[in-house]
Amino acid sequence: MNIKVLESSKNLTEDLVQNAPLAERYESFARQFGIEFPSRQEQEGFPLASTDQGDVSYEIPAIQALFRIDVPPGVGNHTPAFADVCSWLM
Repeated sequence: MNIKVLESSKNLTEDLVQNAPLAERYESFARQFGIEFPSRQEQEGFPLASTDQGDVSYEIPAIQALFRIDVPPGVGNHTPAFADVCSWLM
């Protein structure tokens, strides 16, 4: 197997540009359903998950909308147990 490494002065993926008006609209809509949000300062301190959405965010308005789903200790996301816990939400 031959693997060719391509070098570029440009990043392979771009960082995520959060669109403030879109984020505010999302938050306003979610609040209508009783969802509460931490302050903007608190939100900016949260670690984010990895995403390949950055490239898209340079072309169209984008946000990485996150929300918490309370699960029992030891249940991680992307697992069958997480899917079972979340199935009641639908």
